[in-house]
Amino acid sequence: PATPFSGDADAGVTLVEFFDYRCTYCRRVVGAMQALLESEDDLKIVFKDLPVLGEDSVRAARAALASRKQDRYVPFHFALMQTNDLSHAGIMALASEVGLDPGQLADDMQDPAIQKAIDANYALADQLGIDGTPAFVIGDQLIPGAIGEAQLKQLIEKQRAG
Repeated sequence: PATPFSGDADAGVTLVEFFDYRCTYCRRVVGAMQALLESEDDLKIVFKDLPVLGEDSVRAARAALASRKQDRYVPFHFALMQTNDLSHAGIMALASEVGLDPGQLADDMQDPAIQKAIDANYALADQLGIDGTPAFVIGDQLIPGAIGEAQLKQLIEKQRAG
């Protein structure tokens, strides 16, 4: 319940993405993730913030997770993936652009549950042997590194087929 997702909550296929907002490879797969959300009806994408690239990454992850309290995680997530300014001021300006209340967001970022969720993502990544971003999990398969939309669709179809 602490993990944001997009798509049908009861979808037949779940794709989990571990990512960092500063990761250039993660940014390369954003278009594929958006396309999958638009084209795949029976798909749930679970977003696992894994800020491994410094203070800006942690700040962005905290902001993204805090945006859930205003029900704007998905649009804010994709906006964060496309910006180069992950400073506090940059994040707050972007938050306003996607319809978030920046003051509330700043307050919500301080909620201890946010750090707890990030820590849980670090622990899960460690258990799975994930040592970089992006990384994907579908079914019982771990796919490290950036892959394209066609490869992701193949994995989804393979999972559907059982």
